[in-house]
Amino acid sequence: MYFKKIMPVLIIGSLICFVIVLFFKIRDKTVKADTYGSDLFDGRVPKNNLTKLEEFGTKNNTIVRTILVLFDPECEACYSLIQNILRNRERLNNSHLILASAIPKDQILSHTQKFDFSEFNSVGVYVLNSDALRNNVISYPTVIIYNVSGEYIKGFRGNVKLENIDDLL
Repeated sequence: MYFKKIMPVLIIGSLICFVIVLFFKIRDKTVKADTYGSDLFDGRVPKNNLTKLEEFGTKNNTIVRTILVLFDPECEACYSLIQNILRNRERLNNSHLILASAIPKDQILSHTQKFDFSEFNSVGVYVLNSDALRNNVISYPTVIIYNVSGEYIKGFRGNVKLENIDDLL
């Protein structure tokens, strides 16, 4: 008798918990681009937190800005963003593109080999020190724009649209 009364309550409670967890998982995947404050990496290109793995590009144009993309190879939004940047290289070709991740370097290199950087002006692939990642990055992809002097202009996190980056150019 007691079991018959408590069973529906347990089932309903379990369903409510499942719906709540599902809601947060979906919400995290569709997070809109958000802006970071200028305190990210102390407002400067995080040179001390980056270790260069590879460099690509024609280096034909003068660099006027740096676009730092923090990514994870398992992140579909990261892959799409990098593809979109490369497809629109004529608008961004006077930028130095830095791709960085805190995963092991062999995984970074195998991921970045999927892209054709040959016609982009300047691209660097880096390992990001994990302390820097843990202290500053909330989600992937994270895009930070710096001026020619390496000073912070603006940062985005989450599903960044190229139009948001274009607004800064």
